[in-house]
Parts: sequence; structure tokens; C-alpha cells
Amino acid sequence: MLARRCANACEVFMTITPKQMRAARRLLGWSQDHLAGLLGVSDAAISAFERSARSGSGVGDGARALFERAGVEFDASGEDVRLSARGGNC
Repeated sequence: MLARRCANACEVFMTITPKQMRAARRLLGWSQDHLAGLLGVSDAAISAFERSARSGSGVGDGARALFERAGVEFDASGEDVRLSARGGNC
């Protein structure tokens, strides 16, 4: 999985995978259209990302940050997602 350093050198950000995006949307009950509206992209962009076999796009980066604010946690393996016990603030 790709990782990149954020402005803060101590913080590592991992990109979301298409599988994680689909799972996180299902956990939150969000449609592709709803997620696209929140991110300011087309629903076609969300659909294309979810169909792709690779991660690493602005759509994926923005979606992960949004999902995390909504209370979704991503495990270190890059496979599983779950709702945080503390909830989200989105």
C-alpha cells in the first residue's frame, strides 16, 4: 500500500483502496452519489475509483479523510473497515 508523508513529518497517511471505499460507504449507508457530492466530484469519478484495482488518487485520499471524520476506522492491513466506538463528527 502506498504511504506518503503529510506536512507533519510524524504523521503517515495511507491511501484508501477501492474495496475499503465500498465497505466504508456501506457502513455509513452512503450512495456513490452522496459521497461524490460531499467530495465535490462526479459520481462517475467515485464509480471509476471503486471499479479500479489500484488505489492512490485524490478521490481516494479525500474519501478516506471524510470517512475517518464520519467515524470509520481502517485497519493496518488495508483490508477491513469498521465504525469507531467513539463515533464520528461528520
